[in-house]
Amino acid sequence: MGPYEVDTVFDNGTVRLITIDGNHTSFLVNGHCLNLYHHPASRDGFIKHLSDSSGLMVVGIKDTPTLL
Repeated sequence: MGPYEVDTVFDNGTVRLITIDGNHTSFLVNGHCLNLYHHPASRDGFIKHLSDSSGLMVVGIKDTPTLL
């Protein structure tokens, strides 16, 4: 089950959902029962997001510590 996208929100807080394939569900749900879905971040995606949102430029990342 899920993830779903919100199709319609009614005045009483009831929500009609659609599947990620675009098919309408046969049920309505209380909007208070819904949770946000966050895509898990890959390492590369996280670095890109960090660079884009902070204005910082990530120039290199080492996987293993370097001994001095």
